[in-house]
Amino acid sequence: MDEITTVDSSGTYDLDNYGWDCISVGQCDTNDDGTVCKTFKPLRKSGRYYLGREIGVIGLLLVQNTFFLYSVIFKREWGHPLVNYAIPHFAWMLHFAATVIWAIMSEVKFEQGDCENDDVKPDEQFDVCIKTGPILMIIQLVLLMFNAFYFSFIYYKRGTPVGVDAAKGE
Repeated sequence: MDEITTVDSSGTYDLDNYGWDCISVGQCDTNDDGTVCKTFKPLRKSGRYYLGREIGVIGLLLVQNTFFLYSVIFKREWGHPLVNYAIPHFAWMLHFAATVIWAIMSEVKFEQGDCENDDVKPDEQFDVCIKTGPILMIIQLVLLMFNAFYFSFIYYKRGTPVGVDAAKGE
């Protein structure tokens, strides 16, 4: 319970107990040039951008799963075969772009290990430690790439689907 109520009379608080939106909005309204605002405002903006792109990734994966389930249930392709190949690759590329742009837009240095911000001046950004978030983004990227390449390999090796004339390609 003491960790939650870490605000003292001077208004300082433990940053680990608050979300980025909660910190950046109120602090930036009060002092747009302070350390907290300079740290969390770019994180908020980059987080919104990242979330929007990840919703696109989820949409692409839902379309891929729809195509896949249709082909399993009805034993025929839905859509052009090139589209079936491309969708999972578009998903990992969009996730990669979202990850890179998040890292650029957040305007932070990543420090691993000692994350004491005792030497930060009042008008500088805090160092942001590498914890679970960026590591999960990289793991998700590897899993999406593996899924896309494995799906492409299996899809290529499956042979000609029912109802497609191999000589005509239709």
